[in-house]
Amino acid sequence: MVGIRHSIREKTPMVYNEKNYGLSVIIAFVDMVGTVLRINGKRNADLSPQVLMDAQCDDLLTAIAFATSPDLGLEPLTSYPFILISRYIPNWTERNFQTSKAKRYRIDDIKSFCDPDAIKSEILANFGEDGKKYPLMGVLLTNEFKSREVAAAAADGMPFRHQGDVPIHRPGLQSRHGVTIVGVDTTSLDPQEHFVEVKSSHGRRWGREGFSKVGFEVFETVLVPYYG
Repeated sequence: MVGIRHSIREKTPMVYNEKNYGLSVIIAFVDMVGTVLRINGKRNADLSPQVLMDAQCDDLLTAIAFATSPDLGLEPLTSYPFILISRYIPNWTERNFQTSKAKRYRIDDIKSFCDPDAIKSEILANFGEDGKKYPLMGVLLTNEFKSREVAAAAADGMPFRHQGDVPIHRPGLQSRHGVTIVGVDTTSLDPQEHFVEVKSSHGRRWGREGFSKVGFEVFETVLVPYYG
């Protein structure tokens, strides 16, 4: 079987550093949506995660609604700056947006996959010969992968995999880590060397310039965007 090797990391160069804020999931989510739009010609779609923070978004369904619903949408950094601190706006309404519906950004749909076999299949299909080659979003438990040294070792050598039993974390997005999935490589004859290339939001000193490698099985959830 011929392997797949493809990366789009050059299409998503911005690397945030929110290591102590617990914002990685919404940052990776908005990064995925904005990059899909820019790939499709929306050059100014540098989107802000701040709206999801202010609306107290703590689940993926709500995030997906903001990115796909005609009544919601996401705004660029120019109109809704990202300040890393939530303003905790209760009872979020239309008036809290800074721009009209017509000026907000959306994509068509986002599907969520949790089954390990489906996750691997979707990643490979996206980056394969006939795939859209969009960024995806992965949710995982980082544990020791938070370490710059561990992430750097994975970037340079064998991809990161959890060792032993993975601890059960409390529900909610802030106890998880979100990464932007930007590539895949399954060309090695050794399946243990097959990896998914990911971008974190722990700054450029994490991994190699903010990027590292993980095994397919580390993901709890993967989101796949659809546009056009």
